[in-house]
Amino acid sequence: MFGFHGTGKEKADLVLKDGFKISKTKNVPNDLGTGIYFYIDSEFGEPPEIMARNFCCIFRKVPKTKVNIIKSEINENARLLDFDIKSNLVELSKFRNENLDNVKSILKSLENGNGLKKRGNLDGIAIELYVNYLNEKYATQIAGVKRSTFTRNEEVIKYKASNIPNGKELCIYETSYILSNVLYS
Repeated sequence: MFGFHGTGKEKADLVLKDGFKISKTKNVPNDLGTGIYFYIDSEFGEPPEIMARNFCCIFRKVPKTKVNIIKSEINENARLLDFDIKSNLVELSKFRNENLDNVKSILKSLENGNGLKKRGNLDGIAIELYVNYLNEKYATQIAGVKRSTFTRNEEVIKYKASNIPNGKELCIYETSYILSNVLYS
């Protein structure tokens, strides 16, 4: 499987030289948890390399002409939790509701940093707790999660959020599952 990640030139050079690094911070995790985010093939919207470029331009404020797209090969044997499968999403929802006090407690201990605390998206916290729970319960190693999502782009810039997906994101928690990285554009 291939994933596409948009970034600026300096960070792209570092990734091509040393690979991706996951920074553990005291910030609220991103929507799918703390990891490396990619866009992958989906039946929605634009191709994943375009989605990666759009994300980098809109949210990282990198000018379109300065975006570098990294194409990464993801190990096909990586155990990925797909939240587009209804039963997985139902179980996550139940888990979140049963563990809401724990999610709130974790939120209080985190810094604002990346704006997610202000935006109020606590999904990353709930997903990380759920993945840890599954890893312990089943003695497994979930390498990441994937989900169809909505990402603003130039055409739909007036939408700040939507429940109608236009791409599919993959968040890898363990960089050892990223087999190779090449500059796509």
